[in-house]
Amino acid sequence: MNERESVRSGAVREADWKKFCNMLTGLRTRYIAACNERLIAMLVDPNKSEMDRFWDTLKVMKS
Repeated sequence: MNERESVRSGAVREADWKKFCNMLTGLRTRYIAACNERLIAMLVDPNKSEMDRFWDTLKVMKS
């Protein structure tokens, strides 16, 4: 199977797979950092009670 046929069949080239795997840790870290920033902002919202902060943040974390 040549490269064009493998792309059409959905096969992933080994070189591309290795690049993806090498990027994955950084991508996960960046995503989790953004999630953490969002949760922190919810936990320190001065316009909500402690209980509301907790339940709102828990709801977001479970979704």
